[in-house]
Amino acid sequence: MSFLEKIQEHKKTIILVAVFLAIIILSIIFIFPSERVVEEEIVFTPVPATEEDLRLMVAQMTNLTDLVNKLNTEFSYRERDDKTVRLPKEFLTYRGGNKLDFAVFSAFVLNEHQLGEIALIRYRYLMNEDEGQKNIETGIVFRGEAMPPQYLRFGSEGVFAIPYGWSYQDLFQVEEERTGKTIIDYQAFLLWPPIPNEENLWPEEWYQR
Repeated sequence: MSFLEKIQEHKKTIILVAVFLAIIILSIIFIFPSERVVEEEIVFTPVPATEEDLRLMVAQMTNLTDLVNKLNTEFSYRERDDKTVRLPKEFLTYRGGNKLDFAVFSAFVLNEHQLGEIALIRYRYLMNEDEGQKNIETGIVFRGEAMPPQYLRFGSEGVFAIPYGWSYQDLFQVEEERTGKTIIDYQAFLLWPPIPNEENLWPEEWYQR
């Protein structure tokens, strides 16, 4: 039997061996690459905002609609564990923050344009009614002359301006229908003036619903 005849006779076996070896080689390449590509973590390096930067940004937010649009397109929600607040220039530097940071910045912009009365509102609701666990939601209420009262809600899903009626009880009803949670108590106080700080942003007294 010639060499070619032997190859023809064992053709299937040769093909199977070749496929097996190819699989082994490919596995080695993917499992043990000669050069591993390491993904570098993208680190946000804030550039300190100036007073002029803040002035120019505020000038682009002359009404409630512009404010909400800017916050949703140019700023990011980032939860933080501490109770410190980023005042407007720092908020602009970091291009975002948590709910309290968004609330303080929004109130600052609305006050700069003298669009109406602004108050920060913070309410507590039951997360687990059986265990009595409470969670806190923070937003601002805005009452201007040209529109009905609005509630600004902040979170990872975005910033929303919601008409709520003419009282806090109306607002609580809207929020309870939205969340399915029971609101227990709340705090509400004016912003700009006074200038927010760690003391006046966290009063001790809560009002029962």
